[in-house]
Amino acid sequence: MELLMLSHPEVNPRARRALLTAFGRDGWRVVEARPERVWIRIRSGRVDVHVDGLERCPDAVVGRTVARYLDVLRPAFQLWQDAGVVVLNGGWAQRVGRDKVATGLALAAAGVPTVDTVGLLPDVAGLAMSAGDAEPDLPPGTGVVKPARGHSGDLVTRVADGGAAVGAFWQAMRSRATTTAVEAVVAQPLVVSDGDVRAYVVAGELAGLMRRRPGADAEWRANARLGAICEPLPLSHPGADLAVRAVAALGLDAAGVDLIGPDDDLRVLEVDGWAGFDHLDAVTGADVPGRISAYLRRAVGAKQDRGGDDAGERNGE
Repeated sequence: MELLMLSHPEVNPRARRALLTAFGRDGWRVVEARPERVWIRIRSGRVDVHVDGLERCPDAVVGRTVARYLDVLRPAFQLWQDAGVVVLNGGWAQRVGRDKVATGLALAAAGVPTVDTVGLLPDVAGLAMSAGDAEPDLPPGTGVVKPARGHSGDLVTRVADGGAAVGAFWQAMRSRATTTAVEAVVAQPLVVSDGDVRAYVVAGELAGLMRRRPGADAEWRANARLGAICEPLPLSHPGADLAVRAVAALGLDAAGVDLIGPDDDLRVLEVDGWAGFDHLDAVTGADVPGRISAYLRRAVGAKQDRGGDDAGERNGE
């Protein structure tokens, strides 16, 4: 079976090696390509997806470093899915799993407890960002602002840190805006907690959980890549069921879930279908790559058992 992994090899090479090892162990033939090398051709009523190095339509597609490219890659993912290809976190899940406002809406609709969230819609944020140095009035109780499509603690800013920090946040958001699109801003209260809980769910099952605590006096964010201290938690932890419910509500095949609050009142802070897993694997032995590979094999096998298109006939070509 052939698997296409859209990836920038230089980004988190440890996670990349772990995925390639798991895929190789399970017998996948892996073609790795940079997301920028995907293109769509429409000619004489026929639509084809082309990828450098790929000679036929793959059986499965994994987007490893595609979060920032999803808006332009989504048509290609949809064409692959229409052709019977298994796309990890494909379809509707891509739309909600990439945007914190959409995530919050889907979780609320499913009755999953979340941190209170206000989404400053793109037109509102756009007006604020076009007004020179003016900053928008934030909702009462706002303790944290962040980009709706950020990750790994990117631009997460405490309002209490003062005008310089908040001003730098809005300046960064201005620089991210384009003439055709403005990213929404998420405003949330600052939840006082001893770190947070990161869980990872694959194919509806909990792979592992860990507690993360800020690792430096000057750093309040509990992201592993920012030096957080991580320790394993048992699979019986109260956050386990909540994480599984959150991922199911978003229709994701695999995702990291951040939970915050006391153990008897945990709430979902974020869900990320493209979350890193290497720190969690190192701490818990969860083997997220192995679980992803096994899930994809099962999904491809199920399609073939149902008499889906043969991989050699599906297209692309």
